[in-house]
Amino acid sequence: MSAREELEKLLSESVASARTRGATAFDEIAGGRPIVLFGAGGLGKKIALVLEKLGRPAVAFADNNRARVGEKVAGVPILATEDAVAKYGDDAVFVVAVWRAPATERMSDRIERLVQLGAKHVTSFATLAWKHPAELLPYYAMDLPHQVIEAKDDVMRAFELLADEPSRREYLSHLRLRLHLDFAGISDPADEPEYFTPNLVTLTKETSFVDCGAFDGDTARSFLRCAPADFAGRISAFEPDPGTFARLAAWRDSQPEDLKRRIAIHQAGAVKAPTAGMPKSTDP
Repeated sequence: MSAREELEKLLSESVASARTRGATAFDEIAGGRPIVLFGAGGLGKKIALVLEKLGRPAVAFADNNRARVGEKVAGVPILATEDAVAKYGDDAVFVVAVWRAPATERMSDRIERLVQLGAKHVTSFATLAWKHPAELLPYYAMDLPHQVIEAKDDVMRAFELLADEPSRREYLSHLRLRLHLDFAGISDPADEPEYFTPNLVTLTKETSFVDCGAFDGDTARSFLRCAPADFAGRISAFEPDPGTFARLAAWRDSQPEDLKRRIAIHQAGAVKAPTAGMPKSTDP
């Protein structure tokens, strides 16, 4: 089946069908079982607070960091993952509440590990978010599945912009994720440079780089790794947030003196100049 045919098949679903899947996916897996949250980080805490508010508090966190065992997050105790599975694996639903980018492991890997340890009922946080969208969505790329179907004309137009088959297949895999939570279908991350891929960008000794939204210098570091060894250009980095700007400054100040002089940092944001004849924005 061609990529176009697969896309048309995905988008042939009715909005009503996709709405029903979003509303029922979590309960089909969880039923009325107690909830254990896997991952006691920021997302796990957010979900725990939402569950408390909804009157269905999580009974425990399962976490791979044994140093945190015995702590409580949002009033919920943290157990070692193996201990949580031993205690709740038969009777609770384990909700994977980990979402990192770039990730060192995939969502499908996390789910599979819990199953291998003995958890009988495992799902990603996305099914729970589909059940409670007002409290948990949107979250990064995740939102309700019926919205993809409602936007199918735009989805198809975006597909037409992709000229090569690998890009079209990757696009399809992300649509399957948004529609059916097929985390296992997502390709492994590319092992080439994230921003300065050689077949797209040619960096010379004299190339200079303007980084708008420089964070802590992560993209500038990537630029320097890809630039020629005798790089002699300049870097101008803009970062408005005080905390990350301080980290950006610390990174710049740690560089060799010759390079440091050629890295200009600005605690400011960058905006596109208004189109001629259009009124300037009054937004802050």
